[in-house]
Amino acid sequence: MKNPFRSAGQPIRSAAVLRLTQNRNQTERASQCSLAILRVFLLGSAYAADVVPTDIQQPGTQPGEVGNLESPDKCDNCHGGYNDPVEPAFNWRGSAMGNAGRDPIFWATLAIAEQDFDGAGDLCIRCHSTGGWMGGRSTPTNGSGLAASDDDGADCDTCHKMTNPDNSEHLGIMNPPFVANDGVEGYYGSGMLSLFGSGDKLGPYIDPAARHQALPSQFHRSVDFCGSCHDVSNAAVGNLAPNNGTQPTSDPVIANGALGGPVDGKAAFNNPPYAYGVVERTFSEFKAGLISQTLVSDYPNLQADLQGGGPEGGLRERPGRGHRRQLCGRIAAVLQLSDLSPASRAGTGLQQERRPGSQRPAAA
Repeated sequence: MKNPFRSAGQPIRSAAVLRLTQNRNQTERASQCSLAILRVFLLGSAYAADVVPTDIQQPGTQPGEVGNLESPDKCDNCHGGYNDPVEPAFNWRGSAMGNAGRDPIFWATLAIAEQDFDGAGDLCIRCHSTGGWMGGRSTPTNGSGLAASDDDGADCDTCHKMTNPDNSEHLGIMNPPFVANDGVEGYYGSGMLSLFGSGDKLGPYIDPAARHQALPSQFHRSVDFCGSCHDVSNAAVGNLAPNNGTQPTSDPVIANGALGGPVDGKAAFNNPPYAYGVVERTFSEFKAGLISQTLVSDYPNLQADLQGGGPEGGLRERPGRGHRRQLCGRIAAVLQLSDLSPASRAGTGLQQERRPGSQRPAAA
């Protein structure tokens, strides 16, 4: 079929295809290395839970409830092999997201977490191997049940099935009591994903002309999307620790403080994740800061490639997203680059449309 990124009469770019093939081979070798590292940890530690404790469980779509997640290899067929600097496949495979399940620091941290609390590894695997967790392979919670393909970390299909947990748009699968909202506010953090149950891919474009089923999603243009994994709370600490793992000046946390028992009374099921068990607050700090409320137009000297708004056909005229910058060249009108890398560029993450007030704590 005709490649929309290739002009009529232009030959297929075999060099790009070769690079993608080489990248896949490198990924496979990295996966084998990762599994070897994992075995070292497992031989040195017997800490793990075969059943995830209720103190660790969290709301959102649960393992086995969505069974149609596809391999990133299938996405490569159309989204890779044509231009390394801009194509999604090449950039994702070299990103921290694509290698979240291979990171040896992650595996070391998981082993330590398991020593502190049997079953805590499930919290880590939930974001670092989304396909493995959704597939029910997070137990034993030391990661020994994961398949080699689960090394793909935060994979394509998981992200493109995410719905807003506040149920304001597409409805994901969340069965009581595993509902990641309080009826008004969605719970954004710690991998509490609400996944779409159909075969459609959700994304930021109204008319993507895709070769698969697709639906536009406002959530995929919201910074709250990133917060789904980039605020991290410890559910056990939130329910059991003194002051629920928060600052002394924080609002009270609803939690029963009991070890074990039903999930209904646990902190994770009665509070937004930013309210308890502080581990990482990347997203909350962004939302509390002025940068999340600042218009691009307020920066008259901003470099040219960061001044542009969204592509034509987008759901908003000027969408704001971190880690995205406007492309220059032939396909700039239809695509923005998702480089999936740390925000090292001045101005990335600027909001290009003012957002309403958040229920998160205001900046001091």
